[in-house]
Amino acid sequence: MSVTLDRARDLAPMIAAQSAAIEAERRVPASLIAALREAGIFRMYVPRTHGGDELSSLEVVQVIEELSRADASVGWVSTIGANSPAIFALLPPTTYDAIYANGPDVIQAGSLVPRGRAIPVAGGYRFTGQWPFASGCDHADYCMFAAFVEQDGDPAVGGRPEVRFGVVPAGVVEILDTWYVSGLKGTSSHPLDRVRPLGRLGLELAAVAVGTAQAALEDLIEIATTKKPLGGLLKRLAEEPVFQHTVGGLDADVRTARTLLHETATRDYQRATAGEDLDQRALLERLTALKRVGEIATAVVDRAYHEAGTTGLFESSPLQRRLRDIHAVVQHVVFTSDSFTPAGATLLGEPASGILF
Repeated sequence: MSVTLDRARDLAPMIAAQSAAIEAERRVPASLIAALREAGIFRMYVPRTHGGDELSSLEVVQVIEELSRADASVGWVSTIGANSPAIFALLPPTTYDAIYANGPDVIQAGSLVPRGRAIPVAGGYRFTGQWPFASGCDHADYCMFAAFVEQDGDPAVGGRPEVRFGVVPAGVVEILDTWYVSGLKGTSSHPLDRVRPLGRLGLELAAVAVGTAQAALEDLIEIATTKKPLGGLLKRLAEEPVFQHTVGGLDADVRTARTLLHETATRDYQRATAGEDLDQRALLERLTALKRVGEIATAVVDRAYHEAGTTGLFESSPLQRRLRDIHAVVQHVVFTSDSFTPAGATLLGEPASGILF
């Protein structure tokens, strides 16, 4: 167990206490971001050569789970910020060194969707455009974005558009307030994840889902210990054998999802440290594992909300927020892409098609 995980657990009560404010304000408060920085959340993947902790994938996943149990939006922006070194690694080594010259707790936010234009100019490119889903941009130190290279007004080069990535200080970016959504309201994902959905990021997004599912189950258990259906005419939910059966099954589901996620994180780290690239089968095994984790976690939250009855409807119940958050989490391409069909085709010895990554 890492020191960072202990710190995340220490922060959990403060995070949970601010959940309502995070949702209402549609961002994580600056004071809480400062606490996350101090706890080392954003240096988990920074190499030791640059003052970071260089944690393993499994250690980071466990931290994100813990933060997401307290609040999914905090888990989400922590995931994006913690993956900053992977973005900065795409830059020249001298630039990378300069970014971390004053310490390892540097945060980037941005979008890999190539929505803008990169116009060649002397010494580089001038980027212009508007980019969506830049989670955590309100507290970022740097912003990154992707754009199509435009030459003589034409983004196509040799029939295929060329894409360039840019990283700039956050102060030169205008943030448009567009984040009015049903779930993950506090992520500040306004327009403005070398993070591909298949990289470390997918693991941590799944960790947000698992942490949210665990929290939903805990919410349900708390309700069940006091709630008496039909205005008290029936005994407490916790005393009902059918309800006990349901809770036992949900707990097994959460543990199943967590075990699958941790196994995938361990394999990722072992491959990375051995310098191995993912072949198609390993890639599909990873994708199907993450997709299944998302499905299990979503089913747990849905069932917990349903079993809570009318109690879950009220804004005072965190279950209604967990429900919206989990469905926002699994809208990410990691969970929406069909990885099962190409995985099944590969296992059957047939040509695999439809692989998006």
